[in-house]
Amino acid sequence: MKHLLKKIKIKVNFQVSNLRLGEINIATQPFWKIRLLAIFLLLAIAGLFKFIPIVEQARYTIPPEIFTSVSEKYNCQYILDSRPWYSTFNYGLWMWIIIVPLLISFIKITMPKWQKIMLTLFTIGVCHLLFIFNVILAWNITNDVFMIGQGAFDVDFINDCVNTNDGSALAGAVFLGWIYTSFYVGLCFFVRWIFRVFRNRSFLKW
Repeated sequence: MKHLLKKIKIKVNFQVSNLRLGEINIATQPFWKIRLLAIFLLLAIAGLFKFIPIVEQARYTIPPEIFTSVSEKYNCQYILDSRPWYSTFNYGLWMWIIIVPLLISFIKITMPKWQKIMLTLFTIGVCHLLFIFNVILAWNITNDVFMIGQGAFDVDFINDCVNTNDGSALAGAVFLGWIYTSFYVGLCFFVRWIFRVFRNRSFLKW
């Protein structure tokens, strides 16, 4: 009986030691802090573009020459191109491009299968939400100047300039966006696999 208890004690101590060692390995994983910092930094930059008043005001800017000249060059595209670059910067697109690979980098080979599946599904969900946000932001950047400043234009000019397909674009992003997001997540996994193949020179470490 004592011999059996001694074996059980040794086994439990070994498992606890492995658990602690695993925690240390995870905590000291190279670049994990840099990846988290990159995500938070990107979100902070997106917050600046979203909440700083000067960016929003510049998005609604209408060139004064629109009201003082009847030249044909002063059209919808002229108004869109006359705004500062920071007011038309689609930060949602870059969030979609950068955050997804960073999330995938947290999925480790040594994780159990159920953790890999859950984290992959979570990444696809985040990718899909960012894709929808990107579509909405792109539509707002293009149309806000005409919608907010519609009192400055006549009805015909607004109808010519405003993209009225926002509803169909959003519906397409919600219901068909899974195709794009799943493809992009799969592409990121493939690129990571290619990187590991060249780094480890082995196809057996996936």
